[in-house]
Amino acid sequence: MESLNQGFGPGYLATASIEIAGISADHAVLDLGCGNGKLFPTIIPACRQLTGIDISADLLDQARETNAEAISQGQLRLIQADIEKEIELDSEQFDAVICHDVFECITEKARLIDQVWRLLKPGGTFLASHKDFGAVVLNSSYSSTTRKIVQGYADYTQDWMPQSDGEMGRKLPGIFAGSRFRTVRTETRIFVDLELGDSSYARNYLTQIQSVAKKFGVSESELERWLNDLNDLNNAANFYFSIPWTYVSAQR
Repeated sequence: MESLNQGFGPGYLATASIEIAGISADHAVLDLGCGNGKLFPTIIPACRQLTGIDISADLLDQARETNAEAISQGQLRLIQADIEKEIELDSEQFDAVICHDVFECITEKARLIDQVWRLLKPGGTFLASHKDFGAVVLNSSYSSTTRKIVQGYADYTQDWMPQSDGEMGRKLPGIFAGSRFRTVRTETRIFVDLELGDSSYARNYLTQIQSVAKKFGVSESELERWLNDLNDLNNAANFYFSIPWTYVSAQR
């Protein structure tokens, strides 16, 4: 069976960022919360210069290691900073700013939006997006366990996160209401995996579940039964996983 829905991964996210934000070869682009730079291999060749900001020194070190040539050629610069605080960059220097799966960790969201408005050139685009973990759908023989796990994971704040909100996807458009951006558009896309492949987003999601399920009250035996059922459904070509991805494209 072929799904007409897109699967999710860094390659798609980077390509979608270029398309939606209108990134072109002469653009200066800022990636807020860039992490270890999973989007960099696709975005760097598409723009004049990419700047990545993240609070984690370890993740930025990984990004430096895998993108050393782009850094040496001036195509990429990396900055360690807390974007909750003042972003110490000159105003009106970026054509596009992208920010994916970061807003749930931000306390003063309106302040961050104002900062991005300052950093963008007139006519520039801010692309912010978030998956909605509270709206994950899985085909399972154990519906009550699925609901417990999906909501438990959505509500769980991982150790590296200052705060979290597993329903940020559905809340993101409203956060931009009343902002200074003159044009704001939003869309929600549903990503689907019909197979539990090793490189699928569904596999990544279940791996994350396995690492933290005990912390939100799922016993080892309950988790094992649930995972075995999903594998059985996958073997019977009856696996289904979906997650909504909401983005906001705001133009200064």
